[in-house]
Amino acid sequence: MNTDDPHPSRTHIRLHALQTTLSHVAHTHSGSSYFVFDEAALSHAADLFERYLPGVIPFYAVKSNDRHEILSHLAARGWSFDVASAYEVERVHALGVSGSRMILANPFKDNNSLESLMRYQVAMTTADSPEELVKLQRTFGGLPAAAQPAVLIRISLPAEGVQTDLGVKFGCRPEQAVPLLQQCVELGLNPGGIAFHVGTQSWNLGNYERAMQAAIDALNTFNTESGFNLRLIDIGGGFPWGTSDGSGPLRVEALLAGVGHLCQSAQAQGFTLQAEPGRVICGGAFSLLTTVIGKATRNGQTWYYLSDGVYGGYNGVMYDHQPYLFLPLDQDLEHRDQSPDWAMTVVCGPTCDGVDIMSRAAWLPTNLEAGDRVFTPDIGAYSLVAATEFNGFARSPIISADHAPLPLLEAALHIPVTSAEEIPQAVSLS
Repeated sequence: MNTDDPHPSRTHIRLHALQTTLSHVAHTHSGSSYFVFDEAALSHAADLFERYLPGVIPFYAVKSNDRHEILSHLAARGWSFDVASAYEVERVHALGVSGSRMILANPFKDNNSLESLMRYQVAMTTADSPEELVKLQRTFGGLPAAAQPAVLIRISLPAEGVQTDLGVKFGCRPEQAVPLLQQCVELGLNPGGIAFHVGTQSWNLGNYERAMQAAIDALNTFNTESGFNLRLIDIGGGFPWGTSDGSGPLRVEALLAGVGHLCQSAQAQGFTLQAEPGRVICGGAFSLLTTVIGKATRNGQTWYYLSDGVYGGYNGVMYDHQPYLFLPLDQDLEHRDQSPDWAMTVVCGPTCDGVDIMSRAAWLPTNLEAGDRVFTPDIGAYSLVAATEFNGFARSPIISADHAPLPLLEAALHIPVTSAEEIPQAVSLS
């Protein structure tokens, strides 16, 4: 267990409830590995986001998990969508969602994506270079600005303490944003505002604070110099989830509250805010249940070989830099930190590739044997979308937790988690 967790007892309650739920599912479904989908957890995460960021328009990041179960639920509750390609535009459109509820937030678009912007009348897109603006002008040249997607200029600032810094690939320096907005006007495009993304798994509120202030400064400068009145700021994603320690949403509320304060300050100045949450919405909606298929002792350490690995459901180890939690399905979790039967183990996948190792420091009991079950909570983000069938191992199927024991499920989802001292104080943006 992560000793930095401020609420270990709440984390234990949550993990025990999840273990009970998954045990129920395991006794009613066969198979060596499968994801367990929990729509109640998905709904709860969306509720949290709406509660702490009131008035911020959510565009769910389809790239994080494009399963129909996720998209249809969010579409039904009126959410908009952050799409990155023509395929994702079409996936969302097939749900009956119009282009007015989409932003194609990939700053570099291929021809198919450009065509989808036109065909589905996607409301917004992003850019961070003069070359991309010229490409957009070639696509939309001759159309009135009002008939074009609004162009948001994506900026990037140094990010601290993030899992993946997207600024190494996307985003111009803040001081370049005003010239790019001016270029939009010169090219006959439709300038829309400023966008940013602080990087993934950002627990650092300062990342959002610095980017928000830079966005406000850029818009104020552009509006003063141009006579426009652009007020839209897209704060991107990066909202974290307690995946590696099993805390799930228990530490997230304080961060969301802090970002909400930043947004309210900007809204009070007349700015319109939207966001692109992904992981924070879908992360807790899936758990992965696997089976021990082999065991060995190497240099005094226990190695477990599981029925799914980094080429399948655990691909986030490689592509998302995400550490996961591994827990036994049928053993007590309460005293695992003090039990002599638990130790740091190595956890591997089933393929013949030596890179197929999920963790070299997984805290597990050393008495597990082939056929025993292991579960990983909070694996809904990025895992399903990037899974392969390398070496002929099929992707883990999805089972619904609809028939799980509801009282325990409710207990896991509705633990009161945020005290006043955990919420960062409001930040004044000038």
